[in-house]
Parts: sequence; structure tokens; C-alpha cells
Amino acid sequence: MLQIDLLEKWKKRDPLWEIKYEDSLLRKFCDYGLGTNQYSEVKAKTFGAAYEMIILAFFIGVYDNKDIPLTDDKSKTKKLGWAIENWGASTKGRGVKYDDIQTYMFIALLVRTKNIDNMLLDLDKGIIEADKVIGAMMDQMEAYINYGLHRFEDMLQEDPNCLYEEDAFFNIYYQYMVKFLQKRKKEGKL
Repeated sequence: MLQIDLLEKWKKRDPLWEIKYEDSLLRKFCDYGLGTNQYSEVKAKTFGAAYEMIILAFFIGVYDNKDIPLTDDKSKTKKLGWAIENWGASTKGRGVKYDDIQTYMFIALLVRTKNIDNMLLDLDKGIIEADKVIGAMMDQMEAYINYGLHRFEDMLQEDPNCLYEEDAFFNIYYQYMVKFLQKRKKEGKL
């Protein structure tokens, strides 16, 4: 199946992100560079591994339908260091893989990646390789992540303490869900 092959290839990728968010977000709120461990709560980190914040940033971009492409300066970006297929699994194998979340992210990218319909047709005809499609999906994913991280920084500039509240990130996500449900109800789809 074409989509399953693309999904598996996409899961092998490791997204890029802009280094400017390393100190302001990833190191403050995640065990960035350490992996998930049992001491996260003691260190007052909201997230274990950095990919957890990256996932939330991605969905902020998707829900707002806004993206900020990564800088072209490769010295200002870096890989997360953990392939998508491993998200949720701890380095010691005790975690629960985020298979459903990965699938939802992939589906969102299938819907939102620019020119994806033509690329999928060209892929089916053998005109292009799967890596070109995956590359376009990764560009879109990274742009959504970049937008989400930018939004988090904006929130901190508006109120330096807003993301330090115990349920701050839950509340952000919850607000998006409420807006989505209200919109669906207004459209008569609930």
C-alpha cells in the first residue's frame, strides 16, 4: 500500500528545528538531551523528552493552520535526535510508543502539505520517488513545529510565567479543542 509505505518511511525521519528555541523552550521545559527518565518531575520539567513539546508545537501549527518555514541557514537548525518512530519509547525500552499520535500527525501532513495531491499522483506514476514526497511532508511538519515554538515564545514574552503553571500546556491544548468543537457544532457537524 502506497500510504503505508510512506508512513513507515516518514516515521524513520528525524525533524529539524531552529536552535534559537533550545535554551528558551526545550531546555527549560524538557529533559532535552537527556531522554525521558524518572527524575523529570523532580527537576520541575513539564515534558520528559523534547519530542513531547515538539508534538504539541506541531499541532498548534496544524490547528492554527499557520507555519513558519525553517531558516535556510543550516547552522541555525539541528535534528531532534530521535526518529519519529521512536517517539514515546524510552531509551531503556519501557515507554509506550506513540503510534496513534504518529499516525494522526502523518494524516494531518497528508491533508495539509502543499501540492501533495500532485506529488502522490506523480509517485503513483513513477515520475518521482517517495523521498521527494516525504521531504515535502517533513518541510511542512518542521514549519508547523517552528510556528508552534514561535507561539510558545510569544506567550512567554506576553507573560513570562504563563507556561510555568502546572497545567499551562494542557490548558493551551484544551482551548484549541474547545474552539474546534464549537466550530463543528456551529457547522452542524456535532
